[in-house]
Amino acid sequence: MLLRKQDELRKLEAELDEYDDVDAEGTEQQRRLLLSRDSDEAADRKEPEGTRTRTKILDEIEEKLDKYGRRFYFSYHDKISDNL
Repeated sequence: MLLRKQDELRKLEAELDEYDDVDAEGTEQQRRLLLSRDSDEAADRKEPEGTRTRTKILDEIEEKLDKYGRRFYFSYHDKISDNL
């Protein structure tokens, strides 16, 4: 389970890197998105519903990290309990 969560996080991080690369090579307005979360989130709100944006990817990464942390915590504590 932990390896699967790690792989999911790796894929999301790669997707985020692609967005960053495109914006870094884009217009002045696109490059500005890399410098400010506020600008990035404002641009996200202007996108049509269902559009994949950097903000949505970051939200998904945060959610998966939370799930990963909980699984890791319980997995670790189960192993300790088994050894007692």
